[in-house]
Amino acid sequence: MQPPKPSSGIGAIIAGAVILLIVIAGWFSPSYKGLPAAAGVAVPFAVAMWLLVSGIAKAIKKPLPIAATIGILLVFAGLFVALGPVISRGRIVAREKRVFEQLSSEEASTPQAWQYQYEFAIPDQFRREEWKLEVMLSRVRQAQSKKAAGDLRVIANECLAAEDSELLEPAHEAAIKALKDLYKAGKAKMNAPTAGAKTGEFPVDDGLRQGFSVVLDGLARAKDANIYVAFENSAVLDAPADFAEILELNRKDPDVLKTFPKGNAPLIDPGNAFSPAFDKRRRATFMTALGESFGQVFDGQLLTLAPLEKGESRKGKVIIDVSSRVVRTANAFVYTSNQTAVPTVIGILFSFQVEWKFKLTGRDGKELFVAPSATSKPSDAKINSQPTDPNWAAYSIMMDSAYYNYSREVTGRFGLTPPPQREVFSYLGPTP
Repeated sequence: MQPPKPSSGIGAIIAGAVILLIVIAGWFSPSYKGLPAAAGVAVPFAVAMWLLVSGIAKAIKKPLPIAATIGILLVFAGLFVALGPVISRGRIVAREKRVFEQLSSEEASTPQAWQYQYEFAIPDQFRREEWKLEVMLSRVRQAQSKKAAGDLRVIANECLAAEDSELLEPAHEAAIKALKDLYKAGKAKMNAPTAGAKTGEFPVDDGLRQGFSVVLDGLARAKDANIYVAFENSAVLDAPADFAEILELNRKDPDVLKTFPKGNAPLIDPGNAFSPAFDKRRRATFMTALGESFGQVFDGQLLTLAPLEKGESRKGKVIIDVSSRVVRTANAFVYTSNQTAVPTVIGILFSFQVEWKFKLTGRDGKELFVAPSATSKPSDAKINSQPTDPNWAAYSIMMDSAYYNYSREVTGRFGLTPPPQREVFSYLGPTP
């Protein structure tokens, strides 16, 4: 039998070294799970050691007996099974301590760093309980630096809902504090003299501001940023006592007689103009105007206006109640269409005004602000009518303008800049 060639031994050494490096690099991950897991890695480890020993034997031209080969395999496999779990656990414990201390001591540690360097790298049973708190605190810092109110609220809610909520309480309070700071900054802008307040178009109501400040303080701890808007509308369309005389005077107007020479110009019926079918859209008009003005000083994630439908629970909600009552007044005016080359009189419109009530209620159901009753009339804006519009569309457009004007007044009383005045209104129809 010829002795082995040295070159074949070198190949075995290289192969064994490569396998050994792979095993050493990866044995710690499964071995900490116990003897069965270690046994799964023991075979390649023993083979790697056998290749090394047999390669060395071939390199020095000393054949390795079969018994020695079997012994090497058994000894190294058994050694690995015995020591692998101990070494693996020790190495993971040391790594966990090093990474935790490093990440928790750095204020700039991000949630991503905790995820990749700790959560993905350290098996669950080796992670200390406090790591979840550190992750939440890093999320708070990141959201705070971005002034991301929505993220801060999500973190606060997650902390409260977690099974280990007591452990996460510091992160919950940190998120609440960061939210309070954002609301404080918004309140400072709202309560400062603004362009809207300086115009003097609407007087600023300090009572409204104070009541709303209470709401903002509560929103920092609320699960959402919703402020609900409830609407109630009614109409009393009985004619005033002297309306017959007023109507006759309008019918005798020279311009009216050109179209209705017999003096029988019709009083346009209100039709569905004051129907509840329009309430949702007019509420949306109010909410849009108010929301745009709030957007001047509050991030959209800090404050959201949401509709409160009739019959919906009011419990635990901040609610703005707006009620309008339409009442006819002792006046009338001529409704003229500009759809033709020569303006044409369509009829007579009765005049009306809208009586408004406004109040702000906190989550506990207590009234935080009740505005004095206010009255507004439709604006002098032009009516943009279409041939397909019903005649009573004029009343609907006038009502739309009243809602829009009142929303401007409310925003002005907050000290915010109201939406611009509108010169033209069109018939939009009821809410589908």
